Amino acid sequence: MHSPRKCCVCRENLRDHAVKITSQDRDFIFFSRNIWIPEGARCCSSHLINHLLSKEAVDQIKPFSMRYQELSSSDVQLLLSKAQNLFENGKKRFNFDDPRDLNDDEYRLLTSLSRDHFTDFVQITSSSTIRPSCNRSMRTAVGIYLCKLRLGISNRLLACIFQITDKQTVSRSINSARQAIVKSFAPDNLDFGHVTRQDVIARHTTTIARELMCAGDSTDTAIISIDGTYLYSQKSRNNEFQRKAFNLYKKRSLLKPMMIVTITGYIVTCIGPFMSDFNKDDAAIMKDILLRNTDNILSWLKEHDILVVGREFRDSISVMKALGLEATMPSFFDGRRQFSAEDANESGCITKIRWVVEAAKRRLKQFNNQVTYHPTIHFTGQPILGWRCDCFTGARFLGDCSHITSAVWFLSYLRWQTRQHHMPSGEYKNLATDSIQISDFYDSYDDDDSQRYSLTCIFQHSLFINTRKNETVFKRINCT
Repeated sequence: MHSPRKCCVCRENLRDHAVKITSQDRDFIFFSRNIWIPEGARCCSSHLINHLLSKEAVDQIKPFSMRYQELSSSDVQLLLSKAQNLFENGKKRFNFDDPRDLNDDEYRLLTSLSRDHFTDFVQITSSSTIRPSCNRSMRTAVGIYLCKLRLGISNRLLACIFQITDKQTVSRSINSARQAIVKSFAPDNLDFGHVTRQDVIARHTTTIARELMCAGDSTDTAIISIDGTYLYSQKSRNNEFQRKAFNLYKKRSLLKPMMIVTITGYIVTCIGPFMSDFNKDDAAIMKDILLRNTDNILSWLKEHDILVVGREFRDSISVMKALGLEATMPSFFDGRRQFSAEDANESGCITKIRWVVEAAKRRLKQFNNQVTYHPTIHFTGQPILGWRCDCFTGARFLGDCSHITSAVWFLSYLRWQTRQHHMPSGEYKNLATDSIQISDFYDSYDDDDSQRYSLTCIFQHSLFINTRKNETVFKRINCT
């Protein structure tokens, strides 16, 4: 069916903005409707969604004439290859390769993105190093990665859903998609490069914050709020990673990303995650970020910019001020029984500005299905005497919940099967940054308070690094 002047879908006369039907649509219509559309056939642009025919348009197509078509051997071979691919894709439970296979609600359920947004996201990541392979296409790799983030299911279950041979292939696909997103999507959407400092000052700084922090005088001062948050993780069998990821304050394994947020709640960037052992508090992480110039933060910030932080950043205030930044933090009692009126008012003003970073962290943690329950089993060397779990179904009299079942399975079977387990590779520790331990460096000169020192200045000029009793002391020198 083909007419050079009429749309092959609605049979109306072609108007402006007519487009050619893609080979993907022609193959799909041939195998699903047994209708052959010659190459070069055109249709109205209103029938397309993301450069492909909509489902309604495909159903609307009717045969125009019946005739014999001569095909060469190469054409027959190509049709057989396409039929084989279509047959293999039809066996998949979830197929991201064909945009028409899943509707918009199913895309949102699996990836949290609509079908159009998912297609745009794949086009952005296509400019990176990720390439299709014999096991999965580029769309499938990105879809598996988003399903992993959205649903949090195991790689073995993902391999079963997407008809992939083993969980190692799923792991490689997730790693490839993650690297592609970090290279192509993250720099333009989550980094200091995606928003300018002047944009933050003009569009993401409230009048109240400018009045309270700058007294309304400065219009060229960026005000940002910084705070760390928690990213909980399971206990690792790798001893080194487990020791560095265990937090004594929370009594569990976690990693610590550092959130940098504007006064309006706009997330500028998220640096990290960092290890969270006993000496990796927010102050140590902040000093590491500034001294390493992570993500070129010192190139983005300018002298006299204001950083609004909490009391946990107390040990990093000297580093911020040495770099020419203004740091505001609520006051301490310092042996007093109560704040003075001036300190109380100042702390209230800072709290008024700083709450937005807590609200931004709350937006990222809107989940309630990852609660860790604590099952209790009363047992001796004899058969188990009783059990209880504080989950919804843990207190019933007949049967038990999955938490009790998994604990009994581990105590009775899994812990005796240690020879079958491979040693942990320790690859996860490469995903987190281990902040360096640096004491507060002090001034060698008293008359250089206006001098701004960057990380390049600190490390390239050596700074008289002295090591005494395993403690590194940085001395500042004049750098031009």
